[in-house]
Amino acid sequence: PDAFWPRTDQTFLQSYFPQWHGLPVFCNMLQYVWFALPELWDWNSVSVVHYQYEKPWETDHPKAELLQPLIDLWRAYRTGEGIPDIASLPNPTP
Repeated sequence: PDAFWPRTDQTFLQSYFPQWHGLPVFCNMLQYVWFALPELWDWNSVSVVHYQYEKPWETDHPKAELLQPLIDLWRAYRTGEGIPDIASLPNPTP
């Protein structure tokens, strides 16, 4: 009860599994990288897009405009229509 876990689940799990090995950022690319660190984004390397915080099915969140390309991608996969060739998608511009 008196424990503090700065990164919640990750820090908690690390205390029980100290020999863990982190995956490269591209294996679980956070959606905020799209606009906060666009130079890191490379569609040829991204394995999973992690829609943290605002979810693509939320229609009126404050970052929707910034994240529109990622929201459109999620919707294409959700509906099964217009799924693009990932390798041909443009990377964000810094």
